Amino acid sequence: MIIIANVLFFGGVAASIYTAYLAADKAYDKIAANFRSRSGIEIYTALFGKPKTNCIKIAGRKDQLVPRVDYAIYLKFDWCNEECERVLQLNPYESVKMGANEMRDKELFNWKDMGDSVYCYRYKRGDYANDQYIYISEDSTKAYVVDIWE
Repeated sequence: MIIIANVLFFGGVAASIYTAYLAADKAYDKIAANFRSRSGIEIYTALFGKPKTNCIKIAGRKDQLVPRVDYAIYLKFDWCNEECERVLQLNPYESVKMGANEMRDKELFNWKDMGDSVYCYRYKRGDYANDQYIYISEDSTKAYVVDIWE
């Protein structure tokens, strides 16, 4: 009788441990998928939708993996005039011309290839600090995006 009770007890413990392992493994896979770093084109598509042309060349990226911990999404890329026009029609951007050295968070990527001056397009989402900045070179071939979502 004691042998049967021990077998049942340890069998139950083993089944419980195995079930806990399966649950933890499944939870880990889901959490890891959420923290997977996206490619540059995946970030671009999330921000602006699927490009209409094949002219996007990602030059640098820093994704926002954990909102409120990671301040913003940063994306630097080369593109064509058609794609630039499409993106600027997506939201009511305010624009201003500024010196490239005045760009926000410019130290993440080499900003000097943007030229001396850039056009800054800002889209403000509501009253909080959820803004999107698109800095575009004067010839419209290079862009640097800072997308803040807190």
